[in-house]
Amino acid sequence: MINHPCSACGHWMHSSEHLIGLVVKCRECGERIEVPAKSAANVPRATQPSGIFRHTASTADTPDDPLDQGPVEAGWQRLQNTTARLLPKGYFIVGVIALVVVAAAAALAWWLSNR
Repeated sequence: MINHPCSACGHWMHSSEHLIGLVVKCRECGERIEVPAKSAANVPRATQPSGIFRHTASTADTPDDPLDQGPVEAGWQRLQNTTARLLPKGYFIVGVIALVVVAAAAALAWWLSNR
């Protein structure tokens, strides 16, 4: 875990190591800050409750905010974002293969009917 304070409100945040270098949202004030590579030196032993388990109905930040997701969901989201650019190419290849199969079937049907 990377322990670091919010630069706006000073609230201590505990971010997973897979979020190093990513921008996350402070749960107290909403400020977006980058997760540092190392924990801060002066981490307090106890912090005020942040309402971390409070359910927010806001859907504007939820899908893209890695802080609101666990490590598996964040990794899955990153994988989906990476492969989304490749998906149209996949559909094109499948379409071309389907077209070739249909053309071959039509040619075979024509050849068998003219025998």
